[in-house]
Amino acid sequence: EILSYLPFSYSFSMIKDDVVDSALLKSKLCKLPIELMQISQKTIKKISSVGFKTINDIHKLPHHALQKRFGSESLEYLLKLFNQLADPRKHFTPAEFFQQRLEFNEVVHHRQGLLFPIKRLLENLVRFLHLQQKNVQSLKWKLFDSGKGNICFEVVFSNAGINYKNYLELTQLNLEQHKLKEPIEAIELLAEELSPLEAISQTLFEQVGEFCSNPHFINKIRAKLGNNSCQIIQPLSSHLPELCSINQDIIMEVKFNNSDKKGSYKNLNKQESNANNPTWLLTHPQPLSVNNGILQYNGKLTIISSAKKLTTHWWKKNTARNYYISEHESGGYYWVFYDLIKKHWFLHGIYG
Repeated sequence: EILSYLPFSYSFSMIKDDVVDSALLKSKLCKLPIELMQISQKTIKKISSVGFKTINDIHKLPHHALQKRFGSESLEYLLKLFNQLADPRKHFTPAEFFQQRLEFNEVVHHRQGLLFPIKRLLENLVRFLHLQQKNVQSLKWKLFDSGKGNICFEVVFSNAGINYKNYLELTQLNLEQHKLKEPIEAIELLAEELSPLEAISQTLFEQVGEFCSNPHFINKIRAKLGNNSCQIIQPLSSHLPELCSINQDIIMEVKFNNSDKKGSYKNLNKQESNANNPTWLLTHPQPLSVNNGILQYNGKLTIISSAKKLTTHWWKKNTARNYYISEHESGGYYWVFYDLIKKHWFLHGIYG
């Protein structure tokens, strides 16, 4: 840092056999203007206003006088600059990522020809992840063609764990969505989103009869239909049915090593108060017609439950409803409500 302020010829002349000439270095530092000091601009202006121009001007001052007139910041800086006070450096940890690129001796004209370099890059990635004890959340592939164009696609994972077979299968599925317009000259793999690898606890005996979700199946669906093709219903804290849940991309809720955080599909249990609500709600409640006191929706609807009263959002837009379960003449069950403010019946949901 100090030598970077000096001309190259000065810096080179002060270093001989990897030993710095301290006396020569001190003399060169004293000649530098105070504007190069790594202190606040306010302190530099204060020093300049007194008439000091070089570092040597303030270095001649007694330490107590320097601190009293210009503060402890300037004193500590000078002591570190002249190696009279320890100047420990902050520990720097570079960002962890994997990036490799392969150049081809001969261009590749079809996707099948890319299989071998893809396998090689994935093998190197798996080896890197095992050494670093990391999980990867997405892979970014880039294909460079002879027409100076790029084909880029991303492979996203919903589950943690290092699995070469899954990486390869999902990469091939994503690659099938792209057509090679020009011969490919190079391929690059980048993995930036890394997270700590944690051991996964498993039961000693297989649990027969229990449903087990298959994150790899979700990965395959997304690879074929796009990253936004799989969604889950995320419960929200609201009494109003149309506001008590939201659809989220499933990748948002499956965070690596964060299964207990908000949004995990393991915690998506229905709230007790909504246990009897249908899972299929209309985007907007649909008005119902009433004929001779009988609700009509492509046929006759018969109320078969007591009223479930709902009054909320008085602070924004007052809502007062009476919800009922109704049976259609065809045998289906519908969720309807009577709006006490609008004085009208609405259809809000359908039971499966």
